[in-house]
Amino acid sequence: MNLTKEEIVVLNGLSAGQSNAEIANNLNYTERHISRIVKKLNRKFEAKNSKELCYKYGKNIDIIEKNTK
Repeated sequence: MNLTKEEIVVLNGLSAGQSNAEIANNLNYTERHISRIVKKLNRKFEAKNSKELCYKYGKNIDIIEKNTK
């Protein structure tokens, strides 16, 4: 699965328990922009919500890291 560096940063933030607002603040983005990224990630991972997204991301982290190097 190909993910952008921005998507990986957002996934890492979500996995660390950060809210969209906290991630946006850390990256100097709007919360709306982060929400769009999360929606895009939910489609890529076929996840219904952020919790399921983090679970599926955790299961696939080795595959993702190999494809982004």
